[in-house]
Amino acid sequence: MSHNYSASGSPLLAASMSLFILFLLIGQSNALSTVTSQNVSFGGAVNFTTVQGAQVGLNQPNATNIVGPTIIRLPNGAYRMYFQSRAQSGYVNVMSATSTDGVHWTYDSGIRVQHGPSQSSIDWQIGEPDVIQGYNGTYLMAYTGRQAIPGAPPGAYFHKIVFASSTDDLNWTKDNYNFSDPSQTGGFTSSADILKLGGKYVMYYTGCCQTVSGIFMAQSTNFVNWQVIGSVFGVGHDSSTIELNGTYYMFFMAPSNFVPNQNMNQDVLLMAVSNDGTNWSDEIYPVAITNSSNGSAINTSTLGDPAAMLAPDGSLLVYVNGPMGQSIFGIKPTSQLPKIRTPPSSSATTTTPQQTTTGTTQTSIPVTSTISGTTVNGTTTIPNSTQSNPITAIINAIAAFFSNLFKGI
Repeated sequence: MSHNYSASGSPLLAASMSLFILFLLIGQSNALSTVTSQNVSFGGAVNFTTVQGAQVGLNQPNATNIVGPTIIRLPNGAYRMYFQSRAQSGYVNVMSATSTDGVHWTYDSGIRVQHGPSQSSIDWQIGEPDVIQGYNGTYLMAYTGRQAIPGAPPGAYFHKIVFASSTDDLNWTKDNYNFSDPSQTGGFTSSADILKLGGKYVMYYTGCCQTVSGIFMAQSTNFVNWQVIGSVFGVGHDSSTIELNGTYYMFFMAPSNFVPNQNMNQDVLLMAVSNDGTNWSDEIYPVAITNSSNGSAINTSTLGDPAAMLAPDGSLLVYVNGPMGQSIFGIKPTSQLPKIRTPPSSSATTTTPQQTTTGTTQTSIPVTSTISGTTVNGTTTIPNSTQSNPITAIINAIAAFFSNLFKGI
């Protein structure tokens, strides 16, 4: 069989065009799908109960509230919980407590990470730490740094994610870089939730406030330079993600109906499910909590800042802030958690890769109404999806076209 291979010949032109389309489709097949009020579905409530004795209280002198926990497993099998502690003076620092069983906690002495020296410091207030052990064995912390906005009323802050590191998980050094998402209002970026996946660090974070808060994703190979991937949940904040028996679960706060609502005091505790830690089902589950001591239901809109962990027996525990930050207490599921039943909806809003954000130098300098200093270096790729994709059928059709085109050559 012979073919005309001139530039104007239809077989070669068709092959070239098909190959070009194939490359475009492969690039688009990796795009994130944002779960919004338009495509969300709700599963039945997942039932949790409080764990007797699993509580960290206000046992520090002069502390007014403790919130924003995160928990890591130590090499000796014990656990360390890091959290934000606000003193009566108004200063906010990162403190910690230790447990041998993940249930009974004892305060560690001293401050893990102290707030900055002045209101112009990027971390004048410190909150919502997340800690992991890096690929090189170093302990890595990402916390929310709050910087006073000049001329704004008291309590108005810029938010960035700031980094610290430690070799022993107890003594921490502030690293000289930070992360903010320039697509957010004033670069507002907070509440890091970090996983190690496939040799990379994947960070979920809360962005705000073009309309309301939402959960976004970035990734990094070195914990310094972060690629902004895009929106994951159109509403929500303060997430905590964990892998349990091959399935990833994200716990976060959001409106019960997933419709944007600027009153976050009404947000409830929800759960999402993923097969790979980056692509999330659009089926969302409300979390229902029962008080184990009296059987009463707990209103999850009074809670906040979930922190998921695995107990020594491999079972799931989730710690949350109690009302008004007067305690941090643990809950556990009363039955097996659901797995993904269907792939993420193909009608979800597609978010293409965005900027590459380089860690910026951390300094205590006066600021303007827009946080500056973040370098944007163009576009990037996103993690490959393991979910089924309707584009696959088109790719297969193009492959069949190539096979027929060159058959017999």
